Amino acid sequence: REGNKNSNLPTIVGIVVLFDTVTGLPKCLFNGGYFTALRTASGCAVASLLRCKKENMKSLMIFGGGAQAKIHAKIMQYLFVFETVVICNRSKVNLNEFKYNDNNNVETKFLYVHSDDEEDVNSFVAQSQMICTCTPSTFPLFKGSFVSEGTFINAVGSFKNTMRELDDVLLEKAFVIADDKNHVLETTGEFKGKKEESVHASLGQLLVTEKEEIDWKKKTITVFKSVGHSAQDLFFASKAYQILKE
Repeated sequence: REGNKNSNLPTIVGIVVLFDTVTGLPKCLFNGGYFTALRTASGCAVASLLRCKKENMKSLMIFGGGAQAKIHAKIMQYLFVFETVVICNRSKVNLNEFKYNDNNNVETKFLYVHSDDEEDVNSFVAQSQMICTCTPSTFPLFKGSFVSEGTFINAVGSFKNTMRELDDVLLEKAFVIADDKNHVLETTGEFKGKKEESVHASLGQLLVTEKEEIDWKKKTITVFKSVGHSAQDLFFASKAYQILKE
């Protein structure tokens, strides 16, 4: 609902309902937009922890200025100590909304770059150890050739065949993880027409594999592509409900 911006209302509107498995009655209602953003960022956090070493995470770059971007920024700052956080968006944003406020003892520099400033965007991409693409786009947000070895990319913005946020150059040199392999192959523009082998593993597969036994295909760049998974919704809703009850 892009028109909602004019009324200072959320553009993603929905309700998540958790039902009792015995009675069939609703137990809890969640704000769909916030729930989806928090669940998505949490999935990215799990994927990131599989491969990212905390001591190597110096710079975080976020594409987008909405709820997904803000929550991804805060959760990643909770997990990793970044020296620099760069927010790339089409319009100016309030950088304070991207800060994880409990990190008061950490001197993190926050920067803004306009998405049309290609030279600066590519420069910051090259300097980042983690990139989160959190905005719906119909074209790649940056050139994959600028991504440095060892970078981890959380890609959550595109979810239709007509959308894409990453280019083929990046996908060809990255180890690609999907939250749902079949769904990613069938619905996202990045993987439209590509072979099944273009997605190397699902997040679930990696979580049940010992870290030292994971075959990263000699690739140091990692892409986690997330389009949403019902199992994550169910677990997250159940866990949130338990916390609220306590």
